[in-house]
Amino acid sequence: MREFLKYNNVKKYFTLLFLIAIVIESFGQIGGLSGSKIASFSATNVPHKKIEFEPSFFYVHSEKYWDSDRNLVPQYPNSDSVVNESGVNLRFSYGVAKNFELGITVPINMR
Repeated sequence: MREFLKYNNVKKYFTLLFLIAIVIESFGQIGGLSGSKIASFSATNVPHKKIEFEPSFFYVHSEKYWDSDRNLVPQYPNSDSVVNESGVNLRFSYGVAKNFELGITVPINMR
């Protein structure tokens, strides 16, 4: 019986390590805060079996950037060139359990 318990523990730890390795390789926000948590009075989780939808819009206007030497340099050789970008981020969060939620952000670039 003791060997069986030890085998199950090893199996559980191996499975846990395997899942952690997969999560590290994924490109996602793990344990981050969504915008609604930062700008609200109540930073509670998404209720169990409920979906939260958070659209956000952005506009970027850039002429210069900071280089590795901390200098502000023009983005392009011409001084009249600028970068204008706008887009939408659609964030969906699902309450998987009482204290656990999963979220995904879908970026949409608009030019």
